[in-house]
Amino acid sequence: MQVSTPRVAPCVPCWEFRVKPPDMWMQYPADAAASLEEAYQAGQPTCKVCIHQYEYSIFFPDMDQTNLVTGKIRPIRRTESTDEHAAHPQPEVLQSHAEECSAMRDQIKALEEMNGQLIQQLDASRKSLAQERKLRKHNLQLLIQMGRQAIARRPDCSTATPAVSHRELRPDGCTDEVKRSAIYAVLMRSMASHRKEIKSLEWCPPPEVVVTRFVEVKNPVRQGLYEAGLHEVLQRNPNGCSPIPDITALSCHCAQFGSMDLNEFLLFHGCPLHTCEQIASRGFDPQRGGEVVGAMFGRGTYFAQNASKSDFYTTCSECSGDAAHGDCSHPHGERCLVLARVLLGQSLPVTTEKLKGITRAPERQDGEPYDSITALTREHGGRVDHMEFVIFKEQMALPQYLIYYRHAEDCWCHNCWRRWPKH
Repeated sequence: MQVSTPRVAPCVPCWEFRVKPPDMWMQYPADAAASLEEAYQAGQPTCKVCIHQYEYSIFFPDMDQTNLVTGKIRPIRRTESTDEHAAHPQPEVLQSHAEECSAMRDQIKALEEMNGQLIQQLDASRKSLAQERKLRKHNLQLLIQMGRQAIARRPDCSTATPAVSHRELRPDGCTDEVKRSAIYAVLMRSMASHRKEIKSLEWCPPPEVVVTRFVEVKNPVRQGLYEAGLHEVLQRNPNGCSPIPDITALSCHCAQFGSMDLNEFLLFHGCPLHTCEQIASRGFDPQRGGEVVGAMFGRGTYFAQNASKSDFYTTCSECSGDAAHGDCSHPHGERCLVLARVLLGQSLPVTTEKLKGITRAPERQDGEPYDSITALTREHGGRVDHMEFVIFKEQMALPQYLIYYRHAEDCWCHNCWRRWPKH
């Protein structure tokens, strides 16, 4: 009699990863399980498997897997089962995996929506920033324009006493600050490079200065003379005056004359420190032109559109009271420039003409005198590197501001180089 032995199902290795603690596990797909078993039997410490769209790194010593996309780490285990259906995931495990995948899809969708919102916010912020910059630029240009108009305007002396007034512009006042900023911009923009010495081919850097104070001057008597000069120029030039080529100084065109331009500009005048307040009080005296410095273009009052040019003729607080500009050997002492409203009118451009001895402006072809002289630069056939302007009548200029300043300690402009006691 033949006795049959019970059939024993072979042991099947089963690889699982934990879905939810403490005891919900899910079997690997067959191809992934086969790769795991092969690596495990070969004694490899690690291997990689792919499940759906994710790749996992398996570390056998710790029996865990790491999702290479999300970085999530889960425990794994290896069991042996004789169950013929052991290789098939249980329904509840499949349901859990499906729920997890659905949750991840929802998270991805939420992240995509959040990313879209952030992109919209970024675009809105960029547009807002661009508008803010545009508005700030517009306001800055408006402020600059207001400042230039403020300092170019003739002082209102209609209610003032005949006495001369000197008032320091304060940084804590709105109107004063607008004027201070505008004068400072005009001053710094006009600083230019100059030759180290006359006819030298070596040029020094532009001056670097520190302003110590701005003083506004109101002189009703001198202003009355200046306004009378305006009407004289207008009578000689009823259609306005010819424009002055290449002038960069701030124009003070007066609205009361409409489109007619009489060539009013804010120009600099350099002089010894002790004479600045005298000029503010008494005005300019063209008859004294050439007493201290040369008079290449006649005996008159000289002005420059470059503050660095006028700086050449200044003395400082460390000089003696009667010192001339050539005697100053203190590069960092406090100095002063006069910023004046100058009526150039119909100006005669000169190049190489010999005008050293003249005491009044040359005559025009119609017999009327020119109102001023414009010394052209070498670039235009003249004898100077920077434009100069000469007037011969006191009513052609009105002092408006005194600018007190020092050269910076590290300034090596032409004037600082010249003023050092030793070279």
